[in-house]
Amino acid sequence: MSFMVNFMVEGTPVPKGRPRFARRGKFVSTYSPKTTVDYETKVAEAAQIAMGSSEPLETPVGAYIYIT
Repeated sequence: MSFMVNFMVEGTPVPKGRPRFARRGKFVSTYSPKTTVDYETKVAEAAQIAMGSSEPLETPVGAYIYIT
């Protein structure tokens, strides 16, 4: 079975930021920088729109990414 999804994300690509660490009392927590979270959300929303009512895939996938 073959399933192809094409979508485009407008704007400048944002690289994955390094995790940040914050001390919260006796504990240390990690979090992603806001720019990373915002861009990942933008990509996820574009993918969800492109997939329509299809269920998320639970199998290995191949990806071809073109950045221009």
